[in-house]
Amino acid sequence: MSRRSLGLGIRVRAWIASEQPANANDYLFQLEPYLQNHPNAHIIIYLRESTPAQKWNLQNQIKSLQKELAKYNNPIVAYYTEIFSGKSINGLRTDLLAAVDKTQELIEQGKEAIIVAVSTDRFLRHLEWMPQYNRQPTAKDFQKLQVLTRNVPLCTLIKPNEQQNGVGGITSCYTKMGQDAKNKKGGRPRKNNQGYKKERRHKYLISVIELRKAGNSWRRIENITGVKKSTAVDWCKKVKF
Repeated sequence: MSRRSLGLGIRVRAWIASEQPANANDYLFQLEPYLQNHPNAHIIIYLRESTPAQKWNLQNQIKSLQKELAKYNNPIVAYYTEIFSGKSINGLRTDLLAAVDKTQELIEQGKEAIIVAVSTDRFLRHLEWMPQYNRQPTAKDFQKLQVLTRNVPLCTLIKPNEQQNGVGGITSCYTKMGQDAKNKKGGRPRKNNQGYKKERRHKYLISVIELRKAGNSWRRIENITGVKKSTAVDWCKKVKF
């Protein structure tokens, strides 16, 4: 193998390694264990959505964070809300920078302070992230975030590396978060009460049989009683009519 080929191979492997997803746990803290170890930390809440059309979801983020933080006595100092792409890890993130300024101000006063977001993707996304590809931030991306936020502590409600479990994992967390915010349990709502079919059969069975005895067609019986043809036929078979 020539020196040129060897050098190219080394550069390619280095590039591939640099594009591998980083472990978010190495750069961000999870909220619950952090607060257990830092009971006096002051909290600055950071909320982000990419577009104005997604602005409605900010309320879900707030409610989820407030619900979790209610378990602790840590003071919430400020809220910062941003409508901007998480792919931009630069000085255009003015609200994130304002949150950093506030955090540094408290730290310089000798107080513990952290910035809290719902999940890692509120702080940053991979430049080529799309839902169908789910590209995750690299070590270089997290290092840029550290420079931008001046290494102040960053925490997330959802485990920092949850997104590395795939779109389904983080989507499930967001779904649960939305349900909690709306006080809903999730799942398909029950259309009818338990025992509905039995009550309906008792109510219409005699009418169906009498109409059929009188020579009415299944279609006419359905129009009169509202009982579907297949159900009416099944009822009549069971009573051996």
